[in-house]
Amino acid sequence: MILRMLVIWIVCVAFAGCATNRQFADDKLPASHISGEDVCQLPQSWKALALSGVNTRSLTKARVVQIKIPAEWVGDTLGWFVEGEDTRSPDQYPRYGWQAIVVNERTGEKRFFPAVMENPLTFPVLTVLITDPSVRDGQELNVYVLSGAHTKLLTVSGDMLRLFPGKGCLEMVNGEFVRMFPSKARTVEIKETGAGARLLARIRKDFATSARPSVDEVYSLHSMALNPRVVGDLRQVTLKERAAERGLPFSVPPGPGTAVSLGMALYNASDERYTGPFGERQYSAPEAEVALKRYLRDYNMQRREHETRLGIPSSDDTPFNLDFDGRKSGWEIGEGLAPRIREMWQELNRLKERLSFRTNGKKGGAVQEEVVQSGLLPSSSPP
Repeated sequence: MILRMLVIWIVCVAFAGCATNRQFADDKLPASHISGEDVCQLPQSWKALALSGVNTRSLTKARVVQIKIPAEWVGDTLGWFVEGEDTRSPDQYPRYGWQAIVVNERTGEKRFFPAVMENPLTFPVLTVLITDPSVRDGQELNVYVLSGAHTKLLTVSGDMLRLFPGKGCLEMVNGEFVRMFPSKARTVEIKETGAGARLLARIRKDFATSARPSVDEVYSLHSMALNPRVVGDLRQVTLKERAAERGLPFSVPPGPGTAVSLGMALYNASDERYTGPFGERQYSAPEAEVALKRYLRDYNMQRREHETRLGIPSSDDTPFNLDFDGRKSGWEIGEGLAPRIREMWQELNRLKERLSFRTNGKKGGAVQEEVVQSGLLPSSSPP
């Protein structure tokens, strides 16, 4: 209980006044935005493990839209590394949450909803939770998912559209944009009974802790976010930005070498860049392997379970052999692994179909039921 109160307090402090950063080198966001957060700014790291606008304690039903990801999207799920609670060695935290946009084709109005996905190797589907009661079951919407750093838009058809950097990143997303790049899907209602009950229960279980930074805001945190160091890992401006905006943020005792030391400190820190849980983050090969380890373990476990039920020999564990030098972005890693990831999806789907045929005597029956229970509702997309 004490830990939860501490986490919630940190969230409130973070919203009350947290440093912001430029999104990338050519971003024009002013350093004066020290508190608050616009949609086009880099989100705070802990939001990769949170659902915005949803209180899972009272979530008994919702309309959802589900979007199958392209293999390259795995690069946006790799997360970041945070010092452990008990040791100084860093622990890896994945990205489970994204932000989705529903755009009105006639007026261009944009509404924001959370999207969630746990393992892109086993169930490569983003579930968008639409809790607005005015949205009807079966209603057709134009839905897009923002990448972690708000630099790309994912459509229902799997296209990734690049956004302009900076404060106006979503200015282009209007009614005309929707007509040029439609992304239509039908909502499906999930509630305590029926096919969506297991999905709803899983969301409530994984995002069980709610926090209210203000009267108008609510977040549900994933259980992995309960490490105070995760919530406390806030965005930071560079030292150069802070010095230009506020003056020097620290006092330096006078001395003969003060000017030289201070100049070196400013020079060394001036190009420091914030790195958070999104596809633009740079990873070494060992870091990328660690980030993928959790997903691979679950994938191999699920594949072995299907093989055991089919009575066929178990396959060797599928590895990702990453041997590149230097550092690559998550997007580059995802693009390089995309062909292998698509093969893995096909392999797992073949096992599901064989198991379905054996169980029901017809192709696809059990597969459809299994994916419904695990998060993919086949009726989400219009025919």
